[in-house]
Amino acid sequence: MCVIGIILSVTSSLSSSSLSSFSSLSSLSTLSLLSFWTATIKNTNEEGQASAASSIITSNSNSNTISNNNNNNNLIPLPQKAVQAEAQAEQVQIQKAEVQEGEVQEVQEAVSVLNIHVVPHSHDDVGWLKTIDQYYYGLNNTIQDVSVQNILTSVIQSLLENPKRTFTYVEMKFFTLWYNQQSLDLQQQVYHLIHSTKQLNFVNGGWCMHDEGTTHYIGMIDQTTLGHTFLRQELNVIPTIGWQLDPFGHSKTQASLLTYKMGMNALYFGRIDYQDLSIRQLTKECEGLWNFNMKDDPSKTSADDNSSIFWGLTGSYNGNYGPPGNFCFDIHCGKGYIPLIDMKHQQLIQHITTFLLSVREQSERTAEKSNNIMITMGEDFQYQNASINYANLDLLINTIMQNNTDIDIPSIFGPQYNQINIFYSSPEYYTQCKYNETSSKVKSYDDFFPYSDCPNCFWTGYFTSRPSLKKFERIGSSFILASRQILSSRTSISTSSLTNPTVSNTCTDQMYLLDDAHGVLQHHDGVSGTSKQHVAYDYAKRLQEGIDGVVPCLIHKLKDQFLGGNSSSNDNDNDDNNDNKYLKDLTYCQLLNETICDISTSSTSSNSSNTDLYVIVYNSLASERSTVIDLPVGSSGKYIIVDSFRPFILSRSNSVDNNDNDDDSVNDSSFVLSFMADSLPPVGGKVFRIRKQTESELLVDKKDQQQIKGNNNSNNIIRDDDDDLTEIFNGRFTVAVNTKTGNIHRIGSHDLFKQQQQQQQQEGQKGQNKNNLIAGLSAWGYYTSFDSNGTSSQNSGAYIFRPSTPNQKLHFIPVTNTTVVNNIADSGGGGHGGIEIHTKYEVPWIQTITRICKDVPYIEVEYQVGPIPVNDGVGKEIVTRYNTNVDNDATFYTDSNGREFMKRQRNHRPTWDLSVYEPVAGNYYPVNTAIYVERKQQGQRNDEPSSPSRSAAFAVVTDRTQGGSSILDYTVELMVHRRTLVDDGRGVGEPINETDIGITSCPPYGNTNRIGEGLIIRGKHRIIVVDEKRETTISATTTTNTTTEVGNKSNDFDDSFGAQLARSEMDASFAEPLVFVGTAPSSEETPFRVKSFSGLKKSLPHNIMLITKQLLCDDNDEKEEEQEKESTPTSTSTFLVRLGHQYAIGEDIVLSLPVNIDLSIIFPGQSIKDIQETTLSGNRDIEDWRNERFDWTGTGTGETDKKNDDVSSESYTITLTPMDIRTFKIQIK
Repeated sequence: MCVIGIILSVTSSLSSSSLSSFSSLSSLSTLSLLSFWTATIKNTNEEGQASAASSIITSNSNSNTISNNNNNNNLIPLPQKAVQAEAQAEQVQIQKAEVQEGEVQEVQEAVSVLNIHVVPHSHDDVGWLKTIDQYYYGLNNTIQDVSVQNILTSVIQSLLENPKRTFTYVEMKFFTLWYNQQSLDLQQQVYHLIHSTKQLNFVNGGWCMHDEGTTHYIGMIDQTTLGHTFLRQELNVIPTIGWQLDPFGHSKTQASLLTYKMGMNALYFGRIDYQDLSIRQLTKECEGLWNFNMKDDPSKTSADDNSSIFWGLTGSYNGNYGPPGNFCFDIHCGKGYIPLIDMKHQQLIQHITTFLLSVREQSERTAEKSNNIMITMGEDFQYQNASINYANLDLLINTIMQNNTDIDIPSIFGPQYNQINIFYSSPEYYTQCKYNETSSKVKSYDDFFPYSDCPNCFWTGYFTSRPSLKKFERIGSSFILASRQILSSRTSISTSSLTNPTVSNTCTDQMYLLDDAHGVLQHHDGVSGTSKQHVAYDYAKRLQEGIDGVVPCLIHKLKDQFLGGNSSSNDNDNDDNNDNKYLKDLTYCQLLNETICDISTSSTSSNSSNTDLYVIVYNSLASERSTVIDLPVGSSGKYIIVDSFRPFILSRSNSVDNNDNDDDSVNDSSFVLSFMADSLPPVGGKVFRIRKQTESELLVDKKDQQQIKGNNNSNNIIRDDDDDLTEIFNGRFTVAVNTKTGNIHRIGSHDLFKQQQQQQQQEGQKGQNKNNLIAGLSAWGYYTSFDSNGTSSQNSGAYIFRPSTPNQKLHFIPVTNTTVVNNIADSGGGGHGGIEIHTKYEVPWIQTITRICKDVPYIEVEYQVGPIPVNDGVGKEIVTRYNTNVDNDATFYTDSNGREFMKRQRNHRPTWDLSVYEPVAGNYYPVNTAIYVERKQQGQRNDEPSSPSRSAAFAVVTDRTQGGSSILDYTVELMVHRRTLVDDGRGVGEPINETDIGITSCPPYGNTNRIGEGLIIRGKHRIIVVDEKRETTISATTTTNTTTEVGNKSNDFDDSFGAQLARSEMDASFAEPLVFVGTAPSSEETPFRVKSFSGLKKSLPHNIMLITKQLLCDDNDEKEEEQEKESTPTSTSTFLVRLGHQYAIGEDIVLSLPVNIDLSIIFPGQSIKDIQETTLSGNRDIEDWRNERFDWTGTGTGETDKKNDDVSSESYTITLTPMDIRTFKIQIK
């Protein structure tokens, strides 16, 4: 039992013989338990021992066990009971070995105990005010006097000194640094603290405490897996508690994937909206169940409706994660702090009484029948001198438990509790106690965004802060996805990188460094953009170094794939000759978004000759794709691109015209060659040969571009119409463009376009929303940032978005010039495959290019913004607003970390009443990958029950996280860039003011002044639109024999076609192809072994993503020397494989169906030896988790999970249900 409803006066410690009886204690009833304690106390009294009861019990309530921090032992430490109240003990007559049931009930009614779980912890940011290394080693202490190394050393020493003490830790990046520096003897003592005495506890267990508002689910999974792998391999620990204390809002994906699917039983966090918090405090709903798939939830996403986790607030339910009141016991508590250990008795009693009053207040904010509360004793970077912290805590606990007559417990806690039990504990043990309670648990189903801590303090600015770092993080995540696939791909060459131990080990080390760098960037002050500037630089530096270290491994592997023995011959001389001859300079083109690729530019310059340029395009998606590749070239002219001996000619100008705000660092090339890379194989690559035809034929000259002054440069995909509107048809949809202004007035079907045009002529109106025409696709503008000018008002800064006035209108920036360029060729050759609309604005720091490409199902808007001017002393928040034909009735949808879509309503929260103070900032939400609005035909406006409407949807897919909203009906807006001049008072101590050169030193050596001009950023939005005709454009059965639909249709289909539009491009936008370029002599044919390859037997369905294919271990490496490089190794390899269903219930009539997948498809040319399904991080067998996880809803542990989940032993076929992600360790022979 975890909560005992009686109090016993224990004046003697338990004898050793009594301890042996504890193994069966969990199975005892309350009556038997009382009898057990009666007999035990009589025995210990007879032995004359005089210390308090303290031991270990087994908890096995409801047939569940706890395995955190000790995977082979179900024992849980019972907290110190100490000496209980003598007055109550006198009323409890325990002189008989057996007690009647009625007497037990009477005792239970007479005495009620509150168990106070004291949880010491330290929240150690993996970068914020200082870099990771500065924090760990205690450097640059003029910024913050912190050394995490000292914290961990001091804590471990304090735990070893007293077996009653506990400590909870999170950040594995720091812990691995510390652990790997320790002696073997100390490492063994750490193991003892974890498993024997259970004093050291790990929660979350990720590389960092990741953000929830700006992260993508793949990055969240990867960083958690990195930490979990260390814990399991080095310390045999499996975390079972989520611990997200500091992130600035909490997502549904955190609950569904990063807690439940990670095998955790509960999730604790500190920050929620202050209005929501105050309501929960009054209604005693500061803890409860987060049922992320409730049946009455209109945004339900998964087939598992019984999935729930327990959630609770930390920090005494006050919106933080520190101790109650001001009871800080750390050396950095600040001025005026007096440690308990320095107080005289009367002062000590007064402080402890005040402490207990705070505890009483906390106890009144949770369920009435609860007998357990958790006190989080710690904050940022505390316990640097842990002996002081623990000395104070020891004194606090011991003074209370001594039943000092100066402390009147009944008067403080009555009438609900007349006794308390305070002890060192852990989040895991606290969760077990909450699970054993019979109190009802309030259910929640929404998320906790946006977060605000005062009426004008919405933490919605960080959704956009540091947009270049946010994009870089997304690039890094996509690069890791592809790198794991490439390095795990199989070649027939015995000397490949993965059968050469030296190369393989090097690549393993480099991948670890890349995972490390990307893992720390997931931190809630990393990708969020809320660190100091020099820390942001450090994050970027680490990630770039990680990428640079892996690139040579990828190049080596790709050469093996494409050139085979022609690249790596057994003849060393010939091998060197070929390496120097063919693709000797193969390079990864990382900076294509900045129009930079040195090899492609130099090899196509006017001075180059006798060389061909080869482009290898790698597709990490599990389905075949075609995409436009923009490649910088060094000179104008016509180029022949050979794709598997199919030549075609392409030409196109540079992607963004040279302008005043361009410099060499932004645009190195004057010319860009754009071509359609067709039929890229799934999880594979394809090579293209590019050869310049003649120098006399210009690629694209500015004289060939025509300003839109009444004339239009038309071709085969454009047809002129009346009223200055030109209809552009790309094979998928039509776009109506005004030939004078360049504005796009409608996107949709051709038939509907003609109907609307006729209606428009009849009514004599143009551009009216009621005719389904829009004034223009997009408009650009900005909100001015609030600046208090030194007063106490809330500023707009790194965390906070606050316009100068709450209802501020967007300051629009007029268009000054528009140019149409026809310059994208299709694979058929000789014809243009699309157009571009180049738009310039009244200010030189905004430019856009709108692209409409043949057979591409979306419109691409590429933007370049910056440097944002601040010479007027005013910060600015740059926004693009898209006009739609969708009457969305104040409703829009945003994704949750790239997974679930969340319904948002303007000025509304689904589970509590919102008082509106910031109608702009308070309606911004994180858009991690997509935002959409939709209007269903059968639906009506809430305020106009009889108004006519037509089905329509408008979706925008982003290339990074941005803040987004629908501030006005018929619109969607996204904040793409921001620059403020003042700090927002949330701790970082700097404005969000990025420049292109850098900063001066931090105080006291400098003032962190910004050097250079403001930051220039580029980005892309993909616009997908549907009008009254809705069709499923992608079939779930594209690849034969790959998938089997479970059922004929989705019974839960609710025609959520806005989500379907967004999902059709979300994965493609995330996993952009990797482009490598190299050269070879044009005088001879390059001896390619293959010109394309795939890591799959065939494509997976479009609604399935191969989230991870990672080589974990390869026995070939260990047996290479023994086999003396046999051509066919006989040993096994183990892979980590994750597959995800990318559609939710009700989003598509076909794509939302469950799908059967044959796992053998992922391993062409290989056979499966063994399959083990695991939890999401791969640290635990899935069946063990199902049998041991807490069944919070009482519906049966794991029954829902097991449906359709068994892997067929014959065909290796699994079933993926909507929004599910399944993880496997697969052995290949």
